[in-house]
Amino acid sequence: MEAKRGSVKPSVKEIKFAEDKMSATIEFNAVMIAGDYTVTVTGLTEEALTGTVKVEAEKLTKIEFLSDVAVQSEVMTGTTLDNINLKMNVQAKNQYDEIVNDKLRASSISITASKGASTGHEINKEGILTIKGNATDMFKVDDKVVVTIVDSETGVTATKTVTVVKSAQVDTIVLGELKTDDVELAKKPINVNNMGSEFAKYYIPVEIKDQYGNVLKAEELKDVNVLSSNDNIIRLAGTKIVNLAKVGTVIKFQAPKSPATHGTAVLTVVAAGTGKTANTTVKVLENAKTDVLTVSTPEKALKLEVKVELPFTAVDQYGNDLVSNTELVKDGVASGSKLLKFTDGSSITTTGATIDYSVDYGNKNKVKLHITPDAENVVITAVSATGKAQTLNLKAEKAPAAASLGGLSKDIYNLIQKGQTQTISLDDIVINDQYGEKINLPAGFSLKFEAEDGAADKVGITNTTLNNSTTSTVISAGVKGTEVFEISLIDNSSPAKTLDTITVTFETVELKDITTFGMKEVGKIFTGASTKYNNPTSDYAKNLTIFGKKGSAEVKVDQGLLVSATATAPIEVVGSAIPYKAIDTKGLDKTATLTGVVAGADNPLTITQTLTYSDAQSVVTDLKVRKTGNEAEIKDGAIVVPANFINGKKIGPVGATSTFQFYGEDQYGVAPREISYTVTNVAKADKSTAPTITISKAGEISVSGASLVEGDTFTITGIVDGVVKTIKVIVGDTVANTSLTASNIAIETPAKAIYNDGDSLDLSSLVVTVTYSNGVTEEIPYAQFVAKGIATDKANGVALTTADNGTEVVISVDGKSVNQAITVNPVFDSLTIKTAPTKTTYNDGETLELTGLEVDLLSKDGTLIKTVAFADFTAESITTVKANGTTLTTTDDKVVITKGSKTVNQAITVDPILVTGIAVTGAADATTIETNNGTLQMSAAVLPAGATNKAVTWSVVAGTGTASIDADGLLTALTNGTVTVKAVAKDGSLVEGTKEITISNQ
Repeated sequence: MEAKRGSVKPSVKEIKFAEDKMSATIEFNAVMIAGDYTVTVTGLTEEALTGTVKVEAEKLTKIEFLSDVAVQSEVMTGTTLDNINLKMNVQAKNQYDEIVNDKLRASSISITASKGASTGHEINKEGILTIKGNATDMFKVDDKVVVTIVDSETGVTATKTVTVVKSAQVDTIVLGELKTDDVELAKKPINVNNMGSEFAKYYIPVEIKDQYGNVLKAEELKDVNVLSSNDNIIRLAGTKIVNLAKVGTVIKFQAPKSPATHGTAVLTVVAAGTGKTANTTVKVLENAKTDVLTVSTPEKALKLEVKVELPFTAVDQYGNDLVSNTELVKDGVASGSKLLKFTDGSSITTTGATIDYSVDYGNKNKVKLHITPDAENVVITAVSATGKAQTLNLKAEKAPAAASLGGLSKDIYNLIQKGQTQTISLDDIVINDQYGEKINLPAGFSLKFEAEDGAADKVGITNTTLNNSTTSTVISAGVKGTEVFEISLIDNSSPAKTLDTITVTFETVELKDITTFGMKEVGKIFTGASTKYNNPTSDYAKNLTIFGKKGSAEVKVDQGLLVSATATAPIEVVGSAIPYKAIDTKGLDKTATLTGVVAGADNPLTITQTLTYSDAQSVVTDLKVRKTGNEAEIKDGAIVVPANFINGKKIGPVGATSTFQFYGEDQYGVAPREISYTVTNVAKADKSTAPTITISKAGEISVSGASLVEGDTFTITGIVDGVVKTIKVIVGDTVANTSLTASNIAIETPAKAIYNDGDSLDLSSLVVTVTYSNGVTEEIPYAQFVAKGIATDKANGVALTTADNGTEVVISVDGKSVNQAITVNPVFDSLTIKTAPTKTTYNDGETLELTGLEVDLLSKDGTLIKTVAFADFTAESITTVKANGTTLTTTDDKVVITKGSKTVNQAITVDPILVTGIAVTGAADATTIETNNGTLQMSAAVLPAGATNKAVTWSVVAGTGTASIDADGLLTALTNGTVTVKAVAKDGSLVEGTKEITISNQ
């Protein structure tokens, strides 16, 4: 059964089924918030059953006076009467007819009386209304007083005319039977052990009324005493009579005097003022002792050197099952022996096995027994405290031993881009025992990697042997092609022998063989003006990760192939990340398009993804408790935590250092750094004074006062955005960190992975999860590496070069290691011409054509970053002067190619167009000068029309006559006869044109 209010799942305290199992009541840990609730029931039918209910906020609907009289209550100083107040019982009810007397203490409640003081009247949490008197006009017996109670918030009112009567005196006393509200304790007998250890959970109801029939509360019973006839059987608490919520007035107890014993004790209640008495008897049974002790065959197959639970039942002389550690008390014999004794005289003896006693604190302190066979034949003899014996004969199979290999983890890539690496650890290789069950690599065994062709040239490997000291190896994609490795399981005992061999194929994939690229889903982006939970805005940045595909198989690729990434406004991309940016969306979801350019083998490839962003405030809709760093939720409501993993440890969603943590995420996939915690029900196993436990919003636990030891308990309630999660913490045995070794290390939060040449290595965000030899896990941020003995082969802050590209940072502790790959991209420093344009020689007036031009981008050490074709210049922010398509002249001799502040020149040649012919004519086609000293303007028509230089040199050649000609072609007659006018091209072609002119009248 699951209940939700919208998307919020309130924390469920208990689901109680009716006796007929046809209905159930869901009880929550907190008061239900108003709203529509949907209840989903699964497991009854193929489809889930759902129902809805509308819950209104609780409100006051009725105020009632429970009596017609008001009792005098004298206010004394010593023997002097100062005043007389009145007391009477009232109660409040909500719309569900439930008593809600706490609402009578709200500030909206006002009380008036027709007599007495004008102010100061009050109602306590038990519903006792006190009307303050007036010292100058005291209340008298038989006075009539009108009392009115008004709640201004709801408008509910109540008015009663009461009669003043004498002070209350005890008139009747009625005692109930010894009871407990603890369901499990109620099933157990009331014996010496239970009375001694669970006394606080027992009580006897007592109803005491005054002469007016009013039920008197504990605070009105100052003259009432309770006596026990035998404090060694049952002993009254220091405050004997108290008010118990939902029960009423009760008698409470403390631990019996030592030595505690069994028998019958008489409890007597005496009212000193009136002499009224009442009594009841309480019978405490002798402690249960085992009458029948039965051991059974374990459910799992018995194997040498493997601990297995031993089922057993213990029944006492009253026919009750004995289950808990208070019922089956070990007598101090150490676990791991062949004899287990209980304090009641019962025992279990083993031959061919050791026996262990433990307590399951998460399961009502149930006793559990385990045996570990050390011989093939196992004999177990159980003897009860009453002398009844049973013998169980068992046979143990051989101890589990490494026998076969089951392949590689699904997280391992079989296809890797050339130049990239991948780490394979022991945890990535499945090892099975002879029974087919997965086991860790035992001491004295190893795994051997051998290339089938003996070369390992296509895919290289750093460590060819893995064992409990060398726990990982790195494979590197070197040369295109496949590499088949044989992985062998070796028993290194003399003589060494190979137990099993499997083959695994890895493939080095060249960039040109990667058919498509993809980008991991970015997720919803937060753009609100401020964050919650004390999260920095950097928590809401998004990193971009690409992958390749060859066919349907994913390829691990160089993240540096993502050469650029942009997004439509207003989302911004910086490098390979989307940083936090405040964008107003009015609480709505908006979309943008993310475009990534991946450097494919031949051409850039484009990846697109639709981004969703919103400024809607973060809301955590689910909160769970889990083992630190483990995705699986703890659902049984309790967890055992080693005593030294509590005080000073953190249990928050971020940076948890205890063995468990509260965890949740908002709609943007970000865990809150702060939530609210409340600690309740702190209890010491020995019933001594409990410590004070507080938890900061960041999740750090602080314990003051008494220390926490094994068996102590407390409850933590975490609350965030109205979501409540509660877990009971049972303190376990102390785990000595100094004696523990790491059995595994894994990266929880990667460090920065992509750098440029010259950047410094930044490990500050690195968080690893270390699993210790006792199974406890711990999240450790980089800042604590030194204190925790964790080392890195590259120092934080070291300058990186392109030589570091594709390498890995090795993080190690106790011989276990994990690697994080880093990418170091070269930084552009210069460019050179790789391939000249197809055309570099032009005639004057032709247009520039840069097709075929390629440039190489180089780093500062001359390493080629990439070759860029002219078609990709814009994408790489490369410009040219002159621009492609520009009309050229003979003055143009180069194209300047620029990226950033760096340039390179491509030489070009532009040849002139020479003159091929000249036609010389006179003005108006005249061929004569007939006036004295006359002139004729000559002109030269040059062919072709597009000749670069159309200028000519003029001259005149004398014939029978003479003339002169200037530089502009103006011919002047000198003597009669004929002359030849000549025009010679100035472009060096030496082409000329002539015209004969006749001169007369000189």
